[in-house]
Amino acid sequence: MVRLDETIDRITRSVILETKYKKTLINRLYRSVEELTRHIYHDDNWAAIDEVASRIESLGCDVSIYVEDGGYRNSIGGNTMFAGGDDVSYWKEWRMKIIEPDSKFEIEGVIKAHAAGTREDPFERYDITVSFW
Repeated sequence: MVRLDETIDRITRSVILETKYKKTLINRLYRSVEELTRHIYHDDNWAAIDEVASRIESLGCDVSIYVEDGGYRNSIGGNTMFAGGDDVSYWKEWRMKIIEPDSKFEIEGVIKAHAAGTREDPFERYDITVSFW
């Protein structure tokens, strides 16, 4: 019969190793997309979002990117575009699920395209941020 403390010790070591490996993978993901978060984009087809997916896939990971309820957000708490005052900020969110086939770890993330255009067309230009967890 296996002693309880040995089982707890084995499980604890396993969790620590998995956590360390997952953090290492997240750091690799950040490094792969870091350059993309330093630009202002000016396109109508969200090219930066496709490039983020391509960079993640180039690491050997499977990635699915999707939007929830249209993905548009604003700083007054709405989920639709609002032609409001100058103090309203806009962004569009894409959710990500990333799996490294070798480890089967699932990493989640979000890409945000922050409006940097005009008041009439907030998304004429945009920059992006990426977060993983």
